[in-house]
Amino acid sequence: MSKKMIRNLSIVAIIVLLAVLVVANSFTIVDAGHTGVVVTLGKVNEGVLQEGLHLKAPFVQKVVKIDNRIVKLEVDTEAFSKDLQTVATTLAINYRVDTS
Repeated sequence: MSKKMIRNLSIVAIIVLLAVLVVANSFTIVDAGHTGVVVTLGKVNEGVLQEGLHLKAPFVQKVVKIDNRIVKLEVDTEAFSKDLQTVATTLAINYRVDTS
């Protein structure tokens, strides 16, 4: 092969690689049980993305995925009563982030 043909093939390969990178960065997937928050150049946009496939501006927008499933938090603690008896308690809290 000639040098001109190799140069043309390398230019085409670079263009195809750049096109694939742009297309791959144009989509984002928000998993089930998560909500996507769109950040454009460091600024949080209004609204959220629900579960599924979404378009975004490549290299400009970023989608931060927030888990909004129910999470259980348990804390074990001990305290003393007025007459110095030990009281052991377990506090359990179920919470989740509001999707809106």
